Amino acid sequence: MLFRARLGTFLTFALAGLLTGVWVARMPALATKFGTSESEIGIVVLVWGVGALLAMQGLRTVMARA
Repeated sequence: MLFRARLGTFLTFALAGLLTGVWVARMPALATKFGTSESEIGIVVLVWGVGALLAMQGLRTVMARA
């Protein structure tokens, strides 16, 4: 049971890292395609980080109950 939990955790973080890496690598092409400026991209990245922090804090209580 513990092995499956560790494997699931590893795969979750690995997938999140791969998706983030692909998204960051494609960011210049997407900015050109949609005509966004560097400041708009910076705001998107900032909001993404703040949203992740808020989600982690909110899910902390949910996971504590489970």
